[in-house]
Amino acid sequence: MLLAGLKGGAVGFVEQSASIKDLQKAIFAMAEGNTWCDAKAFQKVMSFLSALPCSRELKLTEREEGGPAPRKPGPKQQGNRRPYGSVTAVR
Repeated sequence: MLLAGLKGGAVGFVEQSASIKDLQKAIFAMAEGNTWCDAKAFQKVMSFLSALPCSRELKLTEREEGGPAPRKPGPKQQGNRRPYGSVTAVR
């Protein structure tokens, strides 16, 4: 059920045995756009991670390996740059 919820886009998990106070905290956190996962649910999620397929071989990017330095933007490019990068919301 937990994995189905994650695949379906759930942003929070609360155990049925959670107190009313914990349930309220979770609701308010998610209403503000945050995620919520109580300790018991988190332990269940973590137990599934070892079963997920993943690559054991990690590769560094060219930049991490000390590749070419990033180019400085020209005058036309500076106006399009965001000072703090971009933010992507993930559900």
